[in-house]
Amino acid sequence: MAMADRYTPVRNYFKLTGEISERREKEKDYSETYSEREKLKPKVEKVLAEDTHEAIFDLLQSDVETDFSLKKMPCWLIVSRRDKLEAVQWKYAGYMTEDKQKVMEKKFEDKGYAAEVWEVDGLSSTPISLDEDMLYSEVLLSLGHEAAHKYFERKPLGKKYDTSQECSTINETSADIIGDEVRAYQLSKMPKERADLKKAAIREMQSEKAADEDWGKIVKTVEGLLSKGEIEKAETYMEREREKLNKEYGTHIRKINQATLVKYKTYGVDGGDKNGITQHLKDLRSECSDIKDYAETVGQTTSYKEVERALKRKRGGNGYHAFKASGGYGRDYSGDAPNSKTKSSYAKK
Repeated sequence: MAMADRYTPVRNYFKLTGEISERREKEKDYSETYSEREKLKPKVEKVLAEDTHEAIFDLLQSDVETDFSLKKMPCWLIVSRRDKLEAVQWKYAGYMTEDKQKVMEKKFEDKGYAAEVWEVDGLSSTPISLDEDMLYSEVLLSLGHEAAHKYFERKPLGKKYDTSQECSTINETSADIIGDEVRAYQLSKMPKERADLKKAAIREMQSEKAADEDWGKIVKTVEGLLSKGEIEKAETYMEREREKLNKEYGTHIRKINQATLVKYKTYGVDGGDKNGITQHLKDLRSECSDIKDYAETVGQTTSYKEVERALKRKRGGNGYHAFKASGGYGRDYSGDAPNSKTKSSYAKK
């Protein structure tokens, strides 16, 4: 199959995803469009799994499984204190409607906690599971993210994921750093025949970056208010920001509360705290020679102190600032792929 033809199902799938989103928003029937999209799933999953596998092998020199399924995703529940962004419960909640999500949240809210139930974007299951309604750039990021979790399963960082909030935060934030570079690498290798997909992905990523900055501002502001004991003021501010985000990005964010922000902090949104773990992980990445060096280094850590020690060691002379020179997070991979001593186990058909 010609390369251009190989990506035709991918183009059509994400075009239909956009149409489904529009029809949902207008409360119109989308069953026919959904059925049409379902037929494309196997080809889309195969193409993107192969390309992501090759990208990860080139970048990490690791034969991580990238087979995945696009599907309706289950929900997770997170419960937080109201006076502090601190989780008291985080667990799998299964598949549920929005109405059932609200019922579950209310049970905890009536006890004085903040709670949120949300559909996850992805799970590092076997095969990997990803939300069927994500945009193209989001699928590339999430597939790289979940594959990074599989890489970490072999390292202390993955083996101790559930032992502490610090360990899970390092894992999730690092998976995002790796996923972001895997996505950037794939986009840099796209031939001109796929220029339309690349342009669309870049537009989506620009919107994603702006949204992350907005969430970072919200986290920082709420933490400031809560530190002064101004709980009600913080909650009023979060509701105002929710309405603003929905209007600006055309999204359907049901709620923003303390539990929501605990979730975002776990995934690396910390309001730009220069002494926070997210910044330390980005600094560690900047001191590593490449993403493989970063993955190997951070994979050996399980706490913030260990990350700080690893960063200190790198600043002692092991890193050569290649990441900084390329512009930082989401670097430009315009050159050739790293030399590979062996070949990826994936064979394109």
